[in-house]
Amino acid sequence: MVTILNPKVCPSGEGGFRLARRPVDLNERTIGFLDNGKRNFSAFVERAEELLHEKFKFTAVHRRKPHALKRIPAELLEELIESCDVIVTGSGD
Repeated sequence: MVTILNPKVCPSGEGGFRLARRPVDLNERTIGFLDNGKRNFSAFVERAEELLHEKFKFTAVHRRKPHALKRIPAELLEELIESCDVIVTGSGD
């Protein structure tokens, strides 16, 4: 038997997850870019910011997790939540 897992989060909240509310646009917002510390992720963050700047005017905040294999420290997460309207993060290898 093969089990296939779908990593997408359902907007309806199935499985206990909910998507965060999205702003209508990113103009005049503060976007946090969280580098998770994995190899090549900084290239993704840089390109994502370039592409977003082609369409929107925003302030960027850049942070990096201290360790790629550990969860984000609570104080860093709280700083991003309080200072950013949107946070871009992910994984890269």
